[in-house]
Amino acid sequence: MPDTLTMQQVADLAGVRRAVVSMWRSRYPTTEGGFPAPVDARSLTFSADAVGKWLTRTGRGNNPDAAVDAALHSSRFATIREHLDAASGLLLLQALTGELLADLDAETALDAILDAQLPALLPPRETLAALDDAALVADVDTLAEAGYGGERVLWRLVAAEHAPGGAFAEHSLTVDAAAMFTSLLRAVATADHHVVLHGQGALALLTQVAVDIPADGTSSLGQGTMPLNAGLSVREKGAEVPPARASAASRLALRAFAARGIETTGTDAGDNLHVIVENRADAHAAITLFEKVRAVSHDLADRDVALVLAPADLLVGTLGEGSNLDEARRECFNISQAQRAVSRHRQEQRAGLAPDYTLPLRFVATLPKGVLRATGRRRLALWALAPNIDDKRPAFTTYGDHANHALDPGECDALAADVAAACSGDRATHAFLRARHRATYNLLDEPSLVVPPGVREPRDGGEVLAQAWGHESRAGAPLASEVDLVSAGLVAAQAPKTWADVVSTWASVRRGHRVPDEITAATRGALVDVIGADEVRGLRAVGARRVDRLEVERVVPQVRYTEPGDVVFVAVERPAAIVDERGGRVVQTPARILRPRSGVVDGLRLISAQAALDINAQRGVDTAGWHLHLTPAEQSDAAQRVATTVAVRRRALRDQLTELDAYETTVLTGIAEGVLHAEVATPSRMHGMQQEAVTTRNEESRRCRE
Repeated sequence: MPDTLTMQQVADLAGVRRAVVSMWRSRYPTTEGGFPAPVDARSLTFSADAVGKWLTRTGRGNNPDAAVDAALHSSRFATIREHLDAASGLLLLQALTGELLADLDAETALDAILDAQLPALLPPRETLAALDDAALVADVDTLAEAGYGGERVLWRLVAAEHAPGGAFAEHSLTVDAAAMFTSLLRAVATADHHVVLHGQGALALLTQVAVDIPADGTSSLGQGTMPLNAGLSVREKGAEVPPARASAASRLALRAFAARGIETTGTDAGDNLHVIVENRADAHAAITLFEKVRAVSHDLADRDVALVLAPADLLVGTLGEGSNLDEARRECFNISQAQRAVSRHRQEQRAGLAPDYTLPLRFVATLPKGVLRATGRRRLALWALAPNIDDKRPAFTTYGDHANHALDPGECDALAADVAAACSGDRATHAFLRARHRATYNLLDEPSLVVPPGVREPRDGGEVLAQAWGHESRAGAPLASEVDLVSAGLVAAQAPKTWADVVSTWASVRRGHRVPDEITAATRGALVDVIGADEVRGLRAVGARRVDRLEVERVVPQVRYTEPGDVVFVAVERPAAIVDERGGRVVQTPARILRPRSGVVDGLRLISAQAALDINAQRGVDTAGWHLHLTPAEQSDAAQRVATTVAVRRRALRDQLTELDAYETTVLTGIAEGVLHAEVATPSRMHGMQQEAVTTRNEESRRCRE
């Protein structure tokens, strides 16, 4: 049966979207020279050979080698996936020998396996049995010839396992995330590092980032790859997994690496880079993960590094004091042992630092959403473990705030450099990107590993007061004359709170309504202002769009209106926020409402104006990375008075700007239309006009006194 292609496979072969193939079929009907007719009209499949030749002849699509590559996208490729283990073994053998397998005798095959020292990946008995399968050998030879060798076809098979339904699909990274981890592994791994992969998830990650497999599944072999000179191995429960016990997908990945000449067995000497990946967030997976991390941390040598990728809820979130997960993480951190060691050290009054029994956590970061293809909304976090290089100083852990990471090359490289510097102990000289440092012992004893920005950062109140006076002077008018500002001296600045903390204690969030744009131009009835994304971003004035109250309550039965002091914000494209001082307005999605609570918690309150300032200053749209400042309760009235004064002054200036724009429009348009005549005044005329104005004002003043 000839090789066939589905519509989607034609699109993959041509490097276009499926809709383009449909357009080709309608625009170039099946006539002489037109798009090939389907070989099966019911299943809508086409001859792979005919489609490949048509694409090459017409130059359609984005693959000039379509005629040669057609087999790699065809039903033949799907057939060898059904015999994945045997087919991948034959492809590795073809890559080793460089010959067609149909012409290969058993003795030559055995010599190639022994010369490459790969009897574990290519068991002789199983390999010779696969060579006796003439149909499978023919399929492998055809694909290897189309793919210019068995190695490329092996990586095509690996990419197929990353597609939906494949063995690696749940671990598969998005294209941007793969680029981020490629940068990370390049920065951390050296040529002497043997990469130890703990489980199939870590192996799947390495297959994707080590060769930069793009979205279409093709491999850019040799471009941007990480160093794997010292080889790699897969471990489970602390012991290396032999290929005979690995899954077919894992053996496929190991054979793909072996085809590139990479050692795929463990070593007893040298430096190790451990990679631990866990995408599940259930309790059993979490406890197993913490046990695995603890076991690895105990075996770290001086130049070893371990990278842990898992759900942020487990690695950095608050797990609930006294819960099973909290106890498991504290056990992983060795908190109890560390506390006993410090206590003994103090009781015995020993000199120097107490022994460091805590987890050697050098770097921790919350990563942005969209890292995983299958579960894009699940947020992951990263741990980097390495021994403390300087045993004369307390161990420090660096927290990187990357929840709003843009995943662009600059930030990816900066994150990679931060992790490498933290693991090497270069904390003092390296300029970290949005990172903060805490003593490891103190950080691990906290319920959450998220370090808010500005913790204990000293600020000079006198310098800030001078800045405030300068701004007030340049604003052109006294501001907040009823409030006296006094310097507090050199103090530790209060750290802002995370968005999650704020909305759980000091404020609440309410969604906007789906208000149709068609009803937002009402001019009659009980009119209500609409605040949407354009109003929040300043593209429209608040009040420019209005709806009839009865109409909006008919369209949106559960409509709720704003209250005075609500912060209306958007977290789409870029953060923006305004304060609705009047209230009684309708908020249109995607805008939302942040409503401060009136109560005081821990002596702090959320001021609306401050919240709007902080939201406008955020770098990204993911609220998990947002931080808002809270105001001491005893200062909240004065702070609110300052905000009110500034708001009044801002409205007055905006009104003046509006009148200025109107003046310009009226005068210039009047001159252009001929209804106004303008003359440039001479100096003498100007002086006369000024004198006349002064005389008029004096006369008016005299009449007022009388």
